[in-house]
Amino acid sequence: MKTTTLSLFIFLFSMVSFGQRDFVKLTDDGEPNFKMSIEYNGKLFFENKRGFYNSELWTIDGTASVVEPFKAKRTSWTFIYPNSLIEFNNQLFFEASDGNGGSRLYKSDGTEINTEEIKKIRVRQPIIFQDKIFFQGNENMFGSELWTTNGTESGTSLVKDILPGTNGSAPSDFIIVGNRLIFIANDGTNGEELWATDGTLNGTMMLKDIRNGNGGITVRNKLVINNMLYFTADAYDSGEELWLTNGTEAGTRLLKDIRPGSSRSVIRDFFEYNGILFFTADDGTHGRELWMSGGTDALTAMVKDIHPTASSDPDNFIIYNNKIYFSATHPTYGREIWESDGSASGTKLAVDIFPGSQTGYGPFSSSPKHFTPFKGELYFSVADRILAKTDGTAEGTKLIKTINSTNIRTPIDNPLDNLIVYNDKLYFRADDGSNGYELWESDGTEDGTVKIKPNNTNRVNPLEEDPQFRIYNNALYFVASFTNTLDPVLWKLSTLPTPTSTKKINHANQGLN
Repeated sequence: MKTTTLSLFIFLFSMVSFGQRDFVKLTDDGEPNFKMSIEYNGKLFFENKRGFYNSELWTIDGTASVVEPFKAKRTSWTFIYPNSLIEFNNQLFFEASDGNGGSRLYKSDGTEINTEEIKKIRVRQPIIFQDKIFFQGNENMFGSELWTTNGTESGTSLVKDILPGTNGSAPSDFIIVGNRLIFIANDGTNGEELWATDGTLNGTMMLKDIRNGNGGITVRNKLVINNMLYFTADAYDSGEELWLTNGTEAGTRLLKDIRPGSSRSVIRDFFEYNGILFFTADDGTHGRELWMSGGTDALTAMVKDIHPTASSDPDNFIIYNNKIYFSATHPTYGREIWESDGSASGTKLAVDIFPGSQTGYGPFSSSPKHFTPFKGELYFSVADRILAKTDGTAEGTKLIKTINSTNIRTPIDNPLDNLIVYNDKLYFRADDGSNGYELWESDGTEDGTVKIKPNNTNRVNPLEEDPQFRIYNNALYFVASFTNTLDPVLWKLSTLPTPTSTKKINHANQGLN
């Protein structure tokens, strides 16, 4: 008889979850402003509002082991009043003061020793165009005008003195359309109007005097689709309406006078869907509804009159599963989730979460907001206090957890907002009625939706101010007042893998006869 010995090893592999939370307070004072920040060369550069100078340039290294001010080698002072951070040709450019008089344009490789001054000039709204940086520059001699730089002192120059003198034309709202840079400027005669440049003196000119006289226009919306700029502007005879330009004078025109006469159609909420511009507008007859434009008068039309007797006020738009999802008010359903494929027939109620007939923000409206993709579904707030999710169907819509149960069907002032996804969890700010705004975490289940905070902290309303959530180098950065500091400071949250023990089962010498 022959016996074969078989050694069988079975491994039960560990399941990895992100259960360990590591909170680290990174600063003791100051309030970071991540709206003025940029990731560059393994660091996060940001504005930190603190101390006597109120605003300083700080950095976080890749591991967050070092959070410190960024200093000027000439004075050894921290750069103050930082502005206009932009990466160009693998270098960081920014405007700041080194504490020795006036604002200057700098470039850096991310180290203090290799940070160089380019020119003493104030810089605003930098944009990369034609392999250069164009910006609104203020040098005392010219006022605020259009400038450009290639990154060198000799290559930094005035493009055109549109309004001679020290006031300047104040060019702003830069946007690229084809091979032209479009912006708003005031030449002192026509007021603020639309201008364009190809980067040269002779190629910089006013596109069109949209509003005759020196009153100027106000541009409130702009979006480029297929090398055409859609924008809103206010002319005397048409009010504020929808315009279009390809970057030439001949190609700049009123697209449609949605609300005829001098009244405004109050256009807003520009977004692109399948190469078409979508927006909301009030034509004076149907109220505020969803509109679309294909670039001509004939192709600019209301998608659907959702509320036949008033405004449906659509907002909170998001593209999900190749459809538009949004909030809108209907006389029968109240304010609920709607969907659209861009057609009238394809624009319909998606989910009636709180059935009822109250219009507006009344007691039978779910008033969904803050749509955020997570785990293949849309997560959002209901009545400003319930975390919910949907796959776009009634059957796939669930109320996950009631955060604040006070007057559950009466929306209040955003006690659940700032949704962000980090390491397979959803984080948000919410007020459950007991301790003010706090940090919450959710895995998509009721039991897994909980308040979280650092150990040994119990301050009331720690996220009272905007937390400014920012994901950087696999960590969640935010602003909070967990401890007894006077102002919110910078915190870092890391969720660490928690492996279970790996077991090895050894079945040896199993005989096969």
